[in-house]
Amino acid sequence: MRKKNEDRLMFIHADITGYIDCLEANRFNSVIHDPPRFTSQTGDLYGKPFYDSLFRVMAPRSKLFHYTGSPKKIKSGDRFIVNTIKRLEASGFDTVVFKETLQGLFAKKN
Repeated sequence: MRKKNEDRLMFIHADITGYIDCLEANRFNSVIHDPPRFTSQTGDLYGKPFYDSLFRVMAPRSKLFHYTGSPKKIKSGDRFIVNTIKRLEASGFDTVVFKETLQGLFAKKN
């Protein structure tokens, strides 16, 4: 591994729903959010308070990829993606788009 890349990554084992509050604002240029499948136990990772926190720690002009899977393949007429887009936009993200081939959402913080 090259030295210059070692300074760019740090792995921390923590519950992100609490740990994110310890992170510096405007810190990250890119975020990949790959939560477990939505259930009553994982709902906090899909909620507006968590998306507000993601928005806070992301730098201006940064990008988010939020893996969601393909809920419509599981249940026809599911509004999961539409509602997730609405929550991300309500948290301040722009240009939120679902990419079916990647099974996730791209969003920008401008």
